[in-house]
Amino acid sequence: MCKTRIQEEIEALMSLYHLGKAPLSYALGFGEVTITRYLQGSTPHPDYAQVIHNALCDIDYMMGLVNKNHEKMGPAFKKAINRCLTLKSQFSCSKEILQVISYLFYTLEELTPMQLESYLYFIQAYSYPQPLFHEHCEAWKQGVIYPDVYHLFSTFPFRVQDDMRYKIIEDAYLDLDENKKEYIDEILNTFSRYPLKTLITLTKTGPWKNNYKEGEITIIPAEDIQNYFKRH
Repeated sequence: MCKTRIQEEIEALMSLYHLGKAPLSYALGFGEVTITRYLQGSTPHPDYAQVIHNALCDIDYMMGLVNKNHEKMGPAFKKAINRCLTLKSQFSCSKEILQVISYLFYTLEELTPMQLESYLYFIQAYSYPQPLFHEHCEAWKQGVIYPDVYHLFSTFPFRVQDDMRYKIIEDAYLDLDENKKEYIDEILNTFSRYPLKTLITLTKTGPWKNNYKEGEITIIPAEDIQNYFKRH
């Protein structure tokens, strides 16, 4: 029997925050057996379904619920709050770049780490002076790297969707407006046809070349990127 979306979201929350059914119910502000009933097939009220979805997609939202309902949670509170802090430190990127990353995985399904970094670079570069996100990138030996993105996904398996943490950003692209999606599609139509080696070579022009120093990690100034891509 196929699981419902709400059952999948509940199981993801239990896995992500290391909580059993009753502690998760309390954390979300529900009755003790509410989560158990949903896992058994009961249909939640839309308001309760929204709470579950928000808790899965927003670490800060989940942390707020855990803190609010800590007295009911007992010993499970410490475990849950520690997981909140761990996940928050891992997902230190802005919501704007996570929305773009979510859309890239939604559109392309599978990406190598350097494909992801390269696409992000071109998406940001061609969107100046109003970039879709403001994360800085760095000139590494292997190419242009967004360090927070690199460190996050270096802890994921090769197929990112196989990691339960992917559920946190899976639907983030839904908050992108249509103009931004169309813009990203244009970038992908241009660059996704290139093999990875060519893609990386393209990132190592101009700004990367002018800032890369062997044995060092240097930030590529936004002005360098903006000025270069005005001309190219």
